[in-house]
Amino acid sequence: MKSYTLSPLGLVRFLPLAALFLALPASVLSQAITVSNLWSISTSAGRPYVTNATASSYTERGVAYSVLRNHAYIVSRAVAPVKIAILDGDTGAEVGFLNVAGISGGTFILSTIGVADDGAIYAANLTTGSATSPYKIYRWADESSAPTVAFSGNPSAGANNNRYGESFDVRGSGVNTEILASANGAAIAALFQTANGTTFTSTRIDVPGIGAGDLTKGISFGPTNTFYGKNNANVSVRFCLYTIIAGAGTGVVLASHTVASGIAPIDVDPVNAILAGVESANATSPHNLRVYDISGAVPAQIFITAFPAPAVNNGNIVGEVQIAGDRIFAIDAQNGVVMAKLYFATNPVPPTITQQPASQTVVYSGYTTLTVGAAGTKPLSYQWYFNSTNAIPNATNSTLNLTNLYQTNAGAYSVTVTNIAGTTNSAPANITLSPAVLSSGMAICWRIPAGTPEYPYVTTDSTQRGLAYNAVYNHVLLVSRTPNNAIHVFDAVTGAHLHTLDLTGVSGGTFPINMIACSADGQVFVGNLTTNPSDVNNGPYKLYSWADSLAGTLPQVAWSGDPDGGATTNRWGDNLDVHGSGSGVEALIGARNTKRLAILNNFGASPSITLVDVPDAENGNFGMSAIWGDADTCWGKSSGTAIRHVAFDRNAHLGTVLRTITNYPTMGAIAVDVANQLLAGVTLETPDTLRLVHLEQPLSTSLELDTEFFPTDNANANGTGEVRFGADSFGFSKLFALDSNNGIIALNIGGRLNQSRTGNMLTLTWQGERTLQASGEVFQGFTNVVGAASGYTIDVTAAGRIFFRLKD
Repeated sequence: MKSYTLSPLGLVRFLPLAALFLALPASVLSQAITVSNLWSISTSAGRPYVTNATASSYTERGVAYSVLRNHAYIVSRAVAPVKIAILDGDTGAEVGFLNVAGISGGTFILSTIGVADDGAIYAANLTTGSATSPYKIYRWADESSAPTVAFSGNPSAGANNNRYGESFDVRGSGVNTEILASANGAAIAALFQTANGTTFTSTRIDVPGIGAGDLTKGISFGPTNTFYGKNNANVSVRFCLYTIIAGAGTGVVLASHTVASGIAPIDVDPVNAILAGVESANATSPHNLRVYDISGAVPAQIFITAFPAPAVNNGNIVGEVQIAGDRIFAIDAQNGVVMAKLYFATNPVPPTITQQPASQTVVYSGYTTLTVGAAGTKPLSYQWYFNSTNAIPNATNSTLNLTNLYQTNAGAYSVTVTNIAGTTNSAPANITLSPAVLSSGMAICWRIPAGTPEYPYVTTDSTQRGLAYNAVYNHVLLVSRTPNNAIHVFDAVTGAHLHTLDLTGVSGGTFPINMIACSADGQVFVGNLTTNPSDVNNGPYKLYSWADSLAGTLPQVAWSGDPDGGATTNRWGDNLDVHGSGSGVEALIGARNTKRLAILNNFGASPSITLVDVPDAENGNFGMSAIWGDADTCWGKSSGTAIRHVAFDRNAHLGTVLRTITNYPTMGAIAVDVANQLLAGVTLETPDTLRLVHLEQPLSTSLELDTEFFPTDNANANGTGEVRFGADSFGFSKLFALDSNNGIIALNIGGRLNQSRTGNMLTLTWQGERTLQASGEVFQGFTNVVGAASGYTIDVTAAGRIFFRLKD
């Protein structure tokens, strides 16, 4: 039960945060680690198994190192059918070759390689379709043995036809040997285990909430049941926890470590907390081996070396790196190999601060995290303080989670870092609070945080930007491009996933689908995004329509073309709104970087367009939201611009600004409830919020009613998302909001009590099936007003002091 009064009361918001900390052995971490080059082999050295023969060969992708034998291994397809060269670990001198008799099958018969702790050697093929061409792993008991097949099959199981062969890692020995590989272009890892030490079975591990390719190019075991994954063109190394129950594996992302985006192949030494990665490119640079200390909150690079000249493009950005013992052995396809050596110094180094905790302005009652980076001999211990002298209980990690921040929590936060050699203090990080109205105006019904395992299409990779509410079917619709293009349909009451819309024939554009809206009669409209609709590589702006949001309904192209008629190169598709019903539906879109709006209508055989320019608006004013208002008006907003209410003159193709609201500069996506004069907008703050505003105030001021927090506060660099008002069959107001990278929240809007007075008579009106209550006290004693309905009148001269409210 929920009430809403003319003077809302503040609510305390509790936002539980959870963290998992994996401890590393202090006896090992007390060593300082340095790295240096030991030897390298250039593609110009004349070795037939280290080549760059053609621009498309990429015949060397796998390397490994055996601690027991001090031997390195290189897999090469440059000499048919395949070679595995054995090299001296100290010098790189050629020792011999492994027996490769009987190896066959796959797109490449061998690609990657690894060595178990007992010296057994494992190498795998590459298959572009594991359901039709099996992924094979071969085993050599020692360097003189013939290979045996350790695994042959489809690691993805079922009908999935994934590509395997870019990533590979091996750990353990004998019956405890485990092998890890990842699928290409899907958030899937495969764990291979053995009961007899020679043959293996696989378990598929799905990791929802990340990009489809985030594990593709590099994978490595972490401590216990964890692993790390990486792809090129992504700064994030995903640190994942996996669980296997009854033969089925699930994964969850524990953390994301930021490293150079060009790194693809990786390996991690979890004991010494170091990560090695091959930084590569489809260009002559960069081509480097980078090594990071990942024991702290932020990875710290401790070594970089270039692969030997000549540098050429690595078009597939493939290779392999392995940390074993005191060695790091790496290959960058087409660019040779590098062997580096680790040195573990025992002279303790005092701690130093490498990243100061940052001062922040946090929304009142909100949450944030402070982070410090430190270097020095491990282990490092941490103690956070408030206002210099007040030690915060249990605040003994490199990160400090702060929640429910009120005025008593504003101040300076600092941390002391200590190790065996000394102590150092960070600079203070000042937490200040920005105001927020907290009331019962909005009430959370359900939420889907980004990264929730049950919703693998709600992620942190900026691929969800469009959200709509279909009141006819009580559906919420989400556009997502992860793990593939799809329009997901949810039950608006519970958030349960129902089905996806049919996308037959939907294609083209920079993004084939991006924003979504629903008409009053239940039609669904989805627009693509095009950065240049007159350019063939980007494609025209397309608007698709579905007759409803039910499963199996086929889409049609409602409108296709360049909204500017080829005269300019505006970007279209970052926003979409519709009004009307039947054949009278009109769509409204705004250009991303100019002052232009486009009205699309007459869908079908002869679609039409009306362009409207708004001279008094800012460039980009309609870039994130262009929302229909009352009559022939609209509201526009982007982060960094004012909220503007605009009236159209369609004949003159001009818009006139009716109202400007300037006090929400970081608000991006907005929605407007014309009937109740409400505006809601996603505001990029710390943390991101959904603000509810009443629009009855004049010009640049507005009456803020409530603030709600999104469940996470990941960066939303593009400022994207979408907000939608609606009303259910009982007349209750609904609100649904998407903040890209931070998930979805669904809310009920408390009933608004409207008043008007004529002489001594006060009239109270409201929407929906709500109960009017009255009391002589503002905070207590409310009882139902018997028989009261919207339009209730009362003589104010006879009533005395009385307070009214609505009960849902």
